Amino acid sequence: MAKTQSPLIHNRLFDTYPMLVHAAGKAEQLPLWPSIVCAAEQWRIDTRLDPNLSVVTFNNGGSLNQPYKRLGLFEASLRRNGIDDVAVLGQSVTEWRHNLKVNLLLEYLNTAAVKDYVLVADSADVILANDIEPLVERFRTFGCRALFNAERRNYPRDLPSFEEEVATGEFFPFLNSGIWLADTAFARDLTDYCARLKVEKHKKCDQTRYKMAFRHFYPAIRVDHCCLLFQNINRVEGDVVTLHATSHIEVGSPE
Repeated sequence: MAKTQSPLIHNRLFDTYPMLVHAAGKAEQLPLWPSIVCAAEQWRIDTRLDPNLSVVTFNNGGSLNQPYKRLGLFEASLRRNGIDDVAVLGQSVTEWRHNLKVNLLLEYLNTAAVKDYVLVADSADVILANDIEPLVERFRTFGCRALFNAERRNYPRDLPSFEEEVATGEFFPFLNSGIWLADTAFARDLTDYCARLKVEKHKKCDQTRYKMAFRHFYPAIRVDHCCLLFQNINRVEGDVVTLHATSHIEVGSPE
């Protein structure tokens, strides 16, 4: 029986309750992910979308050979909590490459369907963790045009890291493009820039392009180092992020 509990996770390091959690990377780098996924399936969060926000993900219906990851996980986590308004891009793509996300997104951003702000999240390894309605309001407090998920690892690791110049000493120093939020006008400029980049190494990785764009656009692009909105759990242990145990009510239980 489902429980109403909000939020799902607690970042003990910064005392934050992020709205989205992202499990980037391989299973051995994600010790917390199985328990978070299982808990999320029983969680119910009282939430709704900001009317000025478009939510975008990428899902061609393919299969993944990774434990606790599957295309549609993000959409399902929203749907369980009453949010159905998600633009799913790439559904007709048969041979998937991650760099396709840039052009698919740019195409979408040039349609009339997009609203004033856009949230971009991976389909297979992102889940809702807290009330998402204040997302845009809190984003504005960062004073930037785009905000990216922060992570502990530098990937691709053999590329120069601009984050080491601007985020010295941060526990979550590195940009990750698995979740990001921007005002739509800037998102359009950003994805257009990324689409035009000439990339020598890691051409099939969209994150390569966004990391290069970070240096170009900084400080209009920022990273959520303190996990106010987004929580990446790659190489994160239970002393930093925990399931948030609160009082709960049973949904659908007899009165």
